[in-house]
Amino acid sequence: MAWLRGIFAGRNPIPPHSGGNSAADERVSRLRSLSDGERTAYRYLFEGYSEAWTAETLGLERRDAKKLFSRLYRKLGVASSREIILHYAPDGARFHRTQGDARESSARSR
Repeated sequence: MAWLRGIFAGRNPIPPHSGGNSAADERVSRLRSLSDGERTAYRYLFEGYSEAWTAETLGLERRDAKKLFSRLYRKLGVASSREIILHYAPDGARFHRTQGDARESSARSR
């Protein structure tokens, strides 16, 4: 998906019309509704950065960061950054677990 790569490159393109797939049309419509700040936050979250890191990088106060992420989640119809990855990942995207993730998982299972 070239338009998604464009978002990661910082160009914030408008995704193309998907043509016929209502679920894909809905996702495209939701992505089009994002403001520039929301697109930047979306890109950072998709690249694996935390909400805290994203807010700090954007120079946001805690209150403003909370509003930004609330708007982003509402517009995309998700409840968390994990759901963004789950529902908005491009076809063929692969995500790898880091060692830190493995340690956290094993600690939780004890």
